[in-house]
Amino acid sequence: MKIIVLGLNHKTAPIEIREKLAIPESKLIEALKVFFARVAPNETVIISTCNRTEVYVVHSQETSEIIQKIKNFLADYRQVQKSEFENSIYLYEGEECAKHLFQVAAGLDSMVVGEDQVLGQVKTAYLQAHENKTTGRIFNILFQKALNLGKHVRTITGINRGSVSVASVAVELAEKIFGNLSGKKAMIIGAGEMSEITIKNLVEHGIKSIFVTNRTYARAQELARKFGGNDLSRGDDLTSLAVRFDEYPAYLETVDIVISSTAAPYPIMKKEDILPVMRKRKYRALFLIDIAVPRDIEAEVNEIDNVYLYNIDDLQEIVNSNLKEREKEIEKCNRIINEKTIELITQIKKTDYTDLKN
Repeated sequence: MKIIVLGLNHKTAPIEIREKLAIPESKLIEALKVFFARVAPNETVIISTCNRTEVYVVHSQETSEIIQKIKNFLADYRQVQKSEFENSIYLYEGEECAKHLFQVAAGLDSMVVGEDQVLGQVKTAYLQAHENKTTGRIFNILFQKALNLGKHVRTITGINRGSVSVASVAVELAEKIFGNLSGKKAMIIGAGEMSEITIKNLVEHGIKSIFVTNRTYARAQELARKFGGNDLSRGDDLTSLAVRFDEYPAYLETVDIVISSTAAPYPIMKKEDILPVMRKRKYRALFLIDIAVPRDIEAEVNEIDNVYLYNIDDLQEIVNSNLKEREKEIEKCNRIINEKTIELITQIKKTDYTDLKN
């Protein structure tokens, strides 16, 4: 048997391609079951985040055959032409597949090197596969080792110090735009983990007025209260305030920054939505930072005068400047990964004929 991973990420594909292959969290289990039934591998784990979609497989088929099956599945399941993504995919086999997963879990393959969120995402993907019986002995060993390694490198190196999430880099961008965030007003669209991290970072950077909106109003209230706010309808003058989703456009007239991170499968903010807002603002500058994949804000919004739209790929410049500070820690992490890869090969080969050397 052989192990491979086929996928794409922020290094190989722009957001225009990544968002087409991104599998919503609510659909991951369904995708896993469809893939397992259609392709008939021995074991499978699918990871899909804002910056990557990857299919890990243990198989006993011809490698060229399984590769085509994975491509066909992605194209069919996401309703995309293969020609749109084929030039952006990568393939790792055997030992290189294991090493790649270790780098992903350690945060070395992330846009923001050392970020913590990816470790939870790998864990969730593995547990979903395990609970749905699409993993066996090989991936149980591989993914458990990857999760342990991810914790280990963060404990003994400084890889996750500083701005270590897409959300924190988005706030860093906002600070670069305004110089000082105190006195500015922000709206957060979405109430998931990324939005929570965003609010935490905004507060730490001195912002005093935050509106939180979400399709599920109760979740927006919960998140607003967590940071000292309350329900806007009660009239409390607090730091963070919940706004009903169908009412949030009215509040765009007063905010300076919008950071959006929902799980919507389509844009929630379009050019025609922002044009009347900008007229009421008398075209005072509005900064929109879209860190969702698929994107929440359609690109045409950027055509409006004094609207400045940034997506997740636009954060790369800040990420690159932070990367130099982590180079020594990256070297330490890679040494650990190389050691653990050798240990893994030895462990699996003692009791299995899996081809980890390609």
